[in-house]
Amino acid sequence: MDWQTHESNEIRIGKVGLRLRVSDEMISDSQWDIISMMMKAAGRALVRHKENKCFKAWTKHGHVIYDNMLPDPDAHTTGLDSTGNFNNTLAVEDLLNLIIAIMANEMSPTDLILHPLSWIAFARSELTGSLNINNQMRGVYMAGKQPNSSFALGPGSIQGRIPFAFNVSLSPFVPFDKENKLFDMYCLDKDNVGILLVRDELKMDKFDEPARDIQNIKFIERYGVGVVHEGRGIAVAKNISLDKSYPEVLAVRHV
Repeated sequence: MDWQTHESNEIRIGKVGLRLRVSDEMISDSQWDIISMMMKAAGRALVRHKENKCFKAWTKHGHVIYDNMLPDPDAHTTGLDSTGNFNNTLAVEDLLNLIIAIMANEMSPTDLILHPLSWIAFARSELTGSLNINNQMRGVYMAGKQPNSSFALGPGSIQGRIPFAFNVSLSPFVPFDKENKLFDMYCLDKDNVGILLVRDELKMDKFDEPARDIQNIKFIERYGVGVVHEGRGIAVAKNISLDKSYPEVLAVRHV
């Protein structure tokens, strides 16, 4: 055990639940199994809530490498715009620093997790994608094929555009600011992330309200989310811009 810790390893158990209320008239008049449909929707809602809590814990307790909202420019990513100025986009060096941060914490980086809409940042980037695209497209044209026959545009192509061996996972619950076009991303060691401590498994209870002709179905589970090793297995980059990133312009001096 590492006794030189700065955060408590306490995991607080919380109770999560929801209730479905269905009138007898709705059940009798419906042509479908409305109870089954609502129960499936309730299960999906509880899963979404659990996943959202996990990402909030990662953001709070993970090892923050970059945050473009901080006043310190050293905390900003180093992507450049077309004029060579920093524009808070992601550069390959920034992604490499996320990997190095995990390795410096004696972990093994295995996964990259981000929001599905963040794919556009990799599609626009001249740094993370242009080399792979140009090589693929050159081979396609030399073979006399259509460009879209071998290169797929979509979230599934992120993994092929990153110059590192990573498992890329997408989740709509990763922080993403649609208004300001900013996103967060995580680089982590999947074996040293956290703990999901389950006190009570999901259980269901049903009770009626005869005075109102309403049937109630209650879902309850108790669990807690904890991050291990003080978040050293999670490298976080916050508030990355979706703007296009360009390579550094090299100055040419004539002799």
